[in-house]
Amino acid sequence: MTRGTCINFQAFLLCFGLLFLCHDGLVVAQNYFGLGVHFAPPVRLDNCCNSYVNAKPILVPAYSISFKGIWETKRKKEWYCELGISTIGLGVNIQNYFNDTVEVWNDFNLKHVGFPSVLFGGGRIFPISGKSSNHGVSLGLEGSFRITHDLGGFFTNTFGLSTASDDYTFPFFLRFNAGYTLHFKWFGQLPSQLHLYSNISLQDIARSPQYIVNPLTGQSNDEGIYQLNNSEIGLKLFTNLEKGNFKFNRKSSKIKAKQKRGGGANFRLSIEGQLYKPPATEYFIPEVDSFSLKGVKFSFTNQIGVKTEIIHFRNENWATVLGIGLGKTTSTTHFRAEPEFTSDGLLIDSPNGGFVGIYLIPNLGLAYKHQLGRRYLQHTFSTTVVLPITKENESIQMVERSFLTLPPHLVPKILDGEINYKYGREKILFGLEYQPELLYRIDKRFFYGLGLVFNYSWGIIAQGRVKVDNGHTKYFGGLTQSFSKIGIMARIGWNSNRHQ
Repeated sequence: MTRGTCINFQAFLLCFGLLFLCHDGLVVAQNYFGLGVHFAPPVRLDNCCNSYVNAKPILVPAYSISFKGIWETKRKKEWYCELGISTIGLGVNIQNYFNDTVEVWNDFNLKHVGFPSVLFGGGRIFPISGKSSNHGVSLGLEGSFRITHDLGGFFTNTFGLSTASDDYTFPFFLRFNAGYTLHFKWFGQLPSQLHLYSNISLQDIARSPQYIVNPLTGQSNDEGIYQLNNSEIGLKLFTNLEKGNFKFNRKSSKIKAKQKRGGGANFRLSIEGQLYKPPATEYFIPEVDSFSLKGVKFSFTNQIGVKTEIIHFRNENWATVLGIGLGKTTSTTHFRAEPEFTSDGLLIDSPNGGFVGIYLIPNLGLAYKHQLGRRYLQHTFSTTVVLPITKENESIQMVERSFLTLPPHLVPKILDGEINYKYGREKILFGLEYQPELLYRIDKRFFYGLGLVFNYSWGIIAQGRVKVDNGHTKYFGGLTQSFSKIGIMARIGWNSNRHQ
């Protein structure tokens, strides 16, 4: 089967599926308007790095706008069709190493959101059985037609992606769609859907040449291509467009709110502890075969704090969360030097970690709980602010074993560096945090919770400089420590209402 025949066969399958949606006597129709954000797989690069340049793919969010129609047949089967405009994002992190003490490295991101496409598709909706039919899964086929290949200006003096028109992929694409939909009502009246989905495609929406340059020699390596797959995973928010849904009865809602606001304040207080894995320290230093300097991927630090949950009057399953925590900032070092690089001809392979400073982390968010057997499962979504409150001044040193018999001030250091606040850091790191946890009763007032914690914050919490010197050759570099969490948490607390 030729490529053209394959594309025509895919188009035939899509058209057949759309026609099949309408064969069973559609009796109920609903129209929705949706906005979405999604991520494509990281771009694949043939040439990613040399000794002084390192290019790493990163995820870049893109957006979509679409209309969706949902129909129910006489046989109580639900189908959907969707039509809209979608984009796709690609990004590359570029790190240039200069091997000097003044301009140690250059680190920046190249991002592009484009490749606009018309999307169209449809499929079947399967409601999930239970006490309420407010959620379900969907399966379908989706086609898209790329309007333009608009990648331009995606290059630097050391790395770039080209846009050769001869390498453009065929503009029609077919994807398999699977999703989970949660139905809810804004303000208790406006029907809406939160749709988590994934589109799986075997086709590339972009495939063109790329280049990478050695800044010391000026030599360019043009052998290789980049490939961007057309798959994606994302989240869409749909709202029903029927006119009758936009008539709000404000008087009745105010009366109900006043009726339910009787009694005193309802809240929970708790003390919380977290044990989590921070991101590995990132080192910026020329990459050579004789040694390597990286952060340790698996290390742990901790945080303690207090949390207040103010229960909502209208729905006791929801709460506003206020909290503050105190934690330790750490850094890690994994230095490996081959025998031919060391002075004594012995291998060095030593992972280490150390305390750097202390931070405060206030948070504000919402919590929702629902019953799970005899206990409750609570989901907490919050915004966080990380505030470094100490002035970092820590050293990073490593010596060869054969020199340990010398006086300390005479021992040459094969690795020498420091983390210091003077090198620069963020004063405030904004982030997002999610905590799923199980809540258990101790008695009518006290409870405890066990769960997980995930946090991602933007910015650098600590920075430093390093030097690798074997007595013959010197390499200069730097390091940065970012902030995020993947870990476990436990807390014990008190309810103001014994029935909570």
